[in-house]
Amino acid sequence: MGHASRSTLSRRIAAGAVTEPAGRCAYAGTPSVDVVVPRRALDAARVHRSTRSLGLRLAVFVVALELYAFLIVYVLFLRTELRNGDKGFFFRSDGQSMAERSLEIERSFWERLAPYDGQWYLDIAANGYRRLSDVESRRGTHAPGNFAFFPLLPAVLWGSKQLAGAAYLPLTLLLGLAASAVGVWVAAMLARDLGASPYTGAALLVAFPTAAFRLVLYPEAFFLCLSALALYGALAKRPRLALAAGVLAGLSRPQGLLLALPFAWEFLVPALCGRERLAKRAWIGRALVVLSPLAGLAVMSLVSTFAADSPSAFLAIQERWGRSSSVLNVFTAFESVYGYRGPPADLFGLAFGVLLLPVVWRRLPRSLALYGTATLLLPLATGSLLSLGRFVSVSIPHFLALALLLRERHVALGAGTLGGFALAQIALASGLIAWHLVG
Repeated sequence: MGHASRSTLSRRIAAGAVTEPAGRCAYAGTPSVDVVVPRRALDAARVHRSTRSLGLRLAVFVVALELYAFLIVYVLFLRTELRNGDKGFFFRSDGQSMAERSLEIERSFWERLAPYDGQWYLDIAANGYRRLSDVESRRGTHAPGNFAFFPLLPAVLWGSKQLAGAAYLPLTLLLGLAASAVGVWVAAMLARDLGASPYTGAALLVAFPTAAFRLVLYPEAFFLCLSALALYGALAKRPRLALAAGVLAGLSRPQGLLLALPFAWEFLVPALCGRERLAKRAWIGRALVVLSPLAGLAVMSLVSTFAADSPSAFLAIQERWGRSSSVLNVFTAFESVYGYRGPPADLFGLAFGVLLLPVVWRRLPRSLALYGTATLLLPLATGSLLSLGRFVSVSIPHFLALALLLRERHVALGAGTLGGFALAQIALASGLIAWHLVG
């Protein structure tokens, strides 16, 4: 059988199917056969190849950005000294003096990447959840225990120690870097699906000023990864992925519980509105998916009960730090803008979160809009702006909205936005590596 001419092949494609001769087979003597491939299958194959190619290019782009940001932090470490003054709670190994610990942190790049909350996570990984002695709490100056922090990051630290021994801290930080890259990649692919440039979406997430917290021993890197996978699982109607990512995100930080909102919208609302018919078993499965992000609160209640004889002890420590949740506290938080003396990154985070909300609701699916709005409102409900810049740095809907907004503007605006973000991140990271309170 002869080869089909180009014109004949075009007419067959136009007719809805294509008949291509197999030509010479890899095995001698095998006769040629006609293979009929439907146009829909060909189109699907082309889309698959195009998506896979884009995914690979985007992965290289994201990894390069993350490594470049990490390199900048290392250069800042070489040029920045640990600040003098009170640096908060210090984790110390058995028999280690405060002076020895301070010197260790001053000289080690990896130890410098564990400021503030990082010291608490190190203590939980080494000693478990516990009450502190009077000496460790500086007679009440610090929190009475370490049970205010969610367990995923300490679990990763503990697992890294079993694998790498003394090198567990570098391993954990590198795992966080990898998790951050995965989260950025998934979010960027979501941006592409929504019509924005995936490269712009990725660059915005990496360059955002408080994205520097994903480079240190904070749970933001793992949370970004898990929340991105959870949102993808919800939008793609993949309940098993959503369930697994929802549980782990809930265990990583309090904001994980907010994933119950997009889960409910995507998995339950269609059935409740009559657009889907579900069997009883499916109802139960989807309800478990919606409840999965609450796993963190359940575990922390158990932890608090065993460590402090009260299921709400972890919330009491948050109240000690000025975070007591109430709907009316949102107004208190906005009132505190005037004369705010905290880190400037918090005010920037407030402006970023509020100004993009109209775009979030106008351009994104309702499930993402609900999640993005709740991500902003939950910290504001504590009545404080402290760390707000850090909290919105993992609000994926806000970055998707910004990527969509920049798509319709002149390229110079996008470049200026990214440049401004990157410069602000360098300034913030220089303070973070020196253990200044920057967010």
